[in-house]
This record gives sequence, C-alpha cells and structure tokens, in this order.
Amino acid sequence: MTDPDTALDQDRINEQAADWFARRLDRHEGPGRHLTDVKAEQAFAAWLQADPRHRAAYRFIERTADDITWAHPQSGYVPAASRRARGRAWPRFAAAVAGIAILAGAGVYGAQALNGIHTDVGETRTLTLSDGTQVTLSGKSSIAVHFTGRQRQVVLNYGEAYFDVVHNAQRPFSVVAGGTEVRDVGTQFNVNMRQASVEISVLAGEISVNHPDARTQPVLDAHAGQRVRVALIAARSAAAPAAVRAPELSALAPQEALAIREGRQSYDQTRLVDIVDDINRYYGPGISLADPTAGNQRLTASFMPKDVNAFIAGLPEIASLVVSQSDDGHVVISSRPAPTSSKNGPA
Repeated sequence: MTDPDTALDQDRINEQAADWFARRLDRHEGPGRHLTDVKAEQAFAAWLQADPRHRAAYRFIERTADDITWAHPQSGYVPAASRRARGRAWPRFAAAVAGIAILAGAGVYGAQALNGIHTDVGETRTLTLSDGTQVTLSGKSSIAVHFTGRQRQVVLNYGEAYFDVVHNAQRPFSVVAGGTEVRDVGTQFNVNMRQASVEISVLAGEISVNHPDARTQPVLDAHAGQRVRVALIAARSAAAPAAVRAPELSALAPQEALAIREGRQSYDQTRLVDIVDDINRYYGPGISLADPTAGNQRLTASFMPKDVNAFIAGLPEIASLVVSQSDDGHVVISSRPAPTSSKNGPA
C-alpha cells in the first residue's frame, strides 16, 4: 500500500515537473525549443539534481507530450510553420500534460495517455501516434489513447476511425469499441461504431476480434478484404454497457475498400438507420427517423459527403420513404404509407 505522505510528495513533484515543462516550452516554436534564460536553466538543473524522482517525473512528462503529435487536417505530418502559427495552444497543452502527470499518482512512469481527442460534426482529423501509427477520425468522433511500455490501446468512444498501424509484436496494438476488442496483426482497418453495431473493415493485413464474453465466443480472425460486424443490444439502463451478439464475418467488396480510402460513403443493402448514423457525423442540421419501419429499410448507395443533399432528395425515388426538410435544414424521414384499395359495391 502506498504511504499517503509519499503519494502527496509525488503529486507535488509531478506538479513541479509540469511547471518546469511549461516554463521551458517556447510557445512560439512548440516542444523542443527551450528558453535560453541562463538563470532559469541553472535553477532547472539544480532541481533535477536535488532528487532522482525529479528527473523521472520530468522525463515522464516529456514522453507524454511526445506520445501524440497532432497532424495538420487532411495530412499526416505537423509542419513547423503550423506549429509556430499555433504557438498559443502549447501552454494549454502543457497544462493538460500536467494533469496527466498528477493522475499518474505514486510514480508509475512510462505509462502514456491522452483522453478526449475528438472531432466536431463535419470535421476530419489525421494524427500520428508516438509509435508512428496514423489515425484518421471522421466527423463527430472521439478516441482515448492509452500506451504503456508493454501494450498500445486506443478506445473509440464514439464515431469512426481509420487506423494504419505500425506493427510491433512485443507491444501489441488494440482498439476497443462498444466492448469489442480489435487486435492488430500488421494492419490497415476502419472501425465504425454506430448506435446498433460496431463494424470493422480490414483493408490490409489481419486482425483478431475478441468478443467481450470470451468464455462463450472464440476469437474471430479477419483478413484483408473482409468485414466484421458486431450487433449491439440496447442496454437495460444508462449505467450499464450495451451487450453484444456474436461477430459476423462477411466479404468486403473492392469498391467498398476503395470508398473507405477515398472518404466515400458506400452501402450495400445497409439499413437506413445505420446510414443516418453515418450522415449525422458530417451533416450539421441532422437527420431524424420518424418510425422504425423507415430505419429498417435497406439501401444500396454510394456518394461523397458533399453530395448528401442529393442523396437525401433522391430517397423517395429508391425506397418507400417520405422526406421533409425544415427551414434550418433538419431532415425527417418517414416510411411511405401503403396505398389503400377500395372496392365499390353495386350501384
């Protein structure tokens, strides 16, 4: 058991380390560019030498700061000019790192974490993790990154993310979504977490999908050109997580794999409720379904997000649906009533 006084002392050291990190951070250049104040550097060196825990805490914060590098939107790198332009954000980033260090408690160094990485409706963001893995978040999506010296884990809280993973058998990479764990075996794959399902599309390499109830369901392996779908069962209460059914394996058509790479929405006999879940990530006014019958209709379609209005307008032509749109752009889709037939009696 950790001595309370020791824990408090470690918290104080973590706070000091975070403070030194922020003070030495050149806000105009980002991490790695330090102020040249001689007296300040001498004081910093003296602080490092005063206690071995000081150096360990500071190194932990540096590793945490390096755990993730934000990429310029739509790209996979961070240009120096972009860092300079966003210099005012670095002190806030240092403060976030300080919070992570304090949460580390009694010196569990080497653990790296970053919570609450999210995108807004219509926003796409690409980032590079410290291991070189690239993650592309779709609109209205959120992940949390948890890296340690032995494993790498990303939790998809909601939304959709594409992963181009740098394989390391000694440090496995996994993604958790809706209670389903996806383990990389040197892979490029897409994870789409909807209200009613989690869908994993494998574009290259191989993955293992671990069912939450591993005692009754075996691990399912999927290769490039395959898709795994796990249907979620609604939770009985807001506090309880959604249960899941056994994973289903199917083929991923070449045009669907290409659509994922291009950012195109591609559906093959997909329920409208799932399509609406996707559209609401990038269509700001939003879409609502008026009845379950409408949501259960299955459609085949392919379109770019910028063409969503044309897709919506064309729905009554390809399905038994009625579309209405308010002045603010919000769309309500309902099922079309079945025609009634009347029989005329004799005159």
